[in-house]
Amino acid sequence: MCNKTKTIYSFNFQEPAVDMYLRVVKEGTEGQFSSSLRNGLLMGLGVFATYSCIACCVHFAAKYITDGKIGFSDAMNCLCVNMVMTMGISDGLNGVSDYSKAKNAFSSLFTILDAKTQLDPFKEANEKKINPKDLKGKIEFKNVNFS
Repeated sequence: MCNKTKTIYSFNFQEPAVDMYLRVVKEGTEGQFSSSLRNGLLMGLGVFATYSCIACCVHFAAKYITDGKIGFSDAMNCLCVNMVMTMGISDGLNGVSDYSKAKNAFSSLFTILDAKTQLDPFKEANEKKINPKDLKGKIEFKNVNFS
């Protein structure tokens, strides 16, 4: 048994610990369904758009080849360009779902970066404070009472 588990049992804290765990799990999964649904719809839309564009390109290429308006190599060039372009659009739609995650990550990053430290990093502000080299390793208790 690990130390945390021993501490929980020694203070008879099992039920509150389980309740805290379930609350954390619930908070972490509340937005998962809507997020997963949105991601699935965007991915489906991207795949549908990709294959619809390719199907249209193949259909019109076949029509123009049979009508003698373009040659086979021109049709293949057009199809390759279309496939590369639609794959890029599809990948872009898949990345849209990561926008909110990136926004939250940047928000928390800037919160950390904007936090003020209790120690001033500039030497001038620390001149009157204790210098670690001056510490002797002695501990002195003042005004301590026992009862």
